[in-house]
Amino acid sequence: RVGKLRAQARAEPNNEALQLAQLDAAQRLLALAAVADAEGDADRAQQLRQLTQDGLGGQNLALLLDQRAASGDPLAIAAQVESLLFGVLHERATEQACAILVSLPETGLGWTSRYRLAQCLRDGDPVQSLQRMRESAHEGHPAAAEAIALLCQYGREQDADCLLRWGCAAVAGGRARLAPDVAEALLARDDALGARARDVLRIAASQGDPASMHLLGQWLHDGTGGPVDSESGRQWWERAADQGYAPARLSLRERD
Repeated sequence: RVGKLRAQARAEPNNEALQLAQLDAAQRLLALAAVADAEGDADRAQQLRQLTQDGLGGQNLALLLDQRAASGDPLAIAAQVESLLFGVLHERATEQACAILVSLPETGLGWTSRYRLAQCLRDGDPVQSLQRMRESAHEGHPAAAEAIALLCQYGREQDADCLLRWGCAAVAGGRARLAPDVAEALLARDDALGARARDVLRIAASQGDPASMHLLGQWLHDGTGGPVDSESGRQWWERAADQGYAPARLSLRERD
């Protein structure tokens, strides 16, 4: 669809309806990029931003987006901020993006905007940044949940309950890297949580996280957290090894 819109734009550069359609498409693509970023899929987020820039950039859409955002449209504001932060339709301007977020009323902060505001405030106002990050996590933002879980794991006041709550939320939302730590913490709390711990690893492994694949394979091979299933364990090792994960390759060699 982006390619079709671009071709139409060249043929009808002054078509106002077409420009509005292009603006809608750009907003949707930037929203999808923000979701991909939240879920930890940085490659897809970058691809979507690049698609927006290549397919819809250079058509005066930045000005149209600014005008729509100035009217108070929350989706347009979120897209404007993403564009400024990553230099998509606009020139990259992090300070301007953060200033927009800081100026928004509470009702103007959406799912993505609240998380971005927390990032903007991190250096200048860490207390307010943490508050916004917690709010974003409560709204279901996976990256915010991961940030809170990491703080609970490594911060000044370590909190296992907090790690488990937000770590599980982050993994379920696509942020897989905490899965091994969360699974180990579940098992350390109670052997009866072994099945849940395996589920956390399985979710992250299915998302393509090699460390989770390897640990899940180890647990299945050894019977940690549940019954032994050496065949499935080896399959997870092989999948991790195919990604170049050295510990998985070592596990396979040791059992050959």
